[in-house]
Amino acid sequence: MSEHHDDWFQHDASEPTAMESHGDINSVAIIGFLILTFVSVIAVGFVTYKWYASLSQSLHVEVREDRADEYYSVEKNSAFAAWEGALEQPRWVNRDEGVVTVPVDRAARLVAAEYLGENAR
Repeated sequence: MSEHHDDWFQHDASEPTAMESHGDINSVAIIGFLILTFVSVIAVGFVTYKWYASLSQSLHVEVREDRADEYYSVEKNSAFAAWEGALEQPRWVNRDEGVVTVPVDRAARLVAAEYLGENAR
């Protein structure tokens, strides 16, 4: 390497020794731009949130109105109550074979007692 490997970086003798920067930094403009960006992001987020909330509320209302007869019908509620009662009460499936249905919580306790022994009941 040559002794003056940084010669390409040196300024001409006609240039002043203290060069100004390649552009003035306007800190007010930079801070203003950052504040404007922050406010814009918050505003867009707020508008998007409000739009989504109104959209989801209108969809929720439409679903309820379309299915109101389904949810509130007496036949469906009575059928559901009968189904719940059948699940919660033990009943015979086949008396000859000794097969019964038992509610799940009761069946779980019976199985646990069977595995743990007679003292667990």
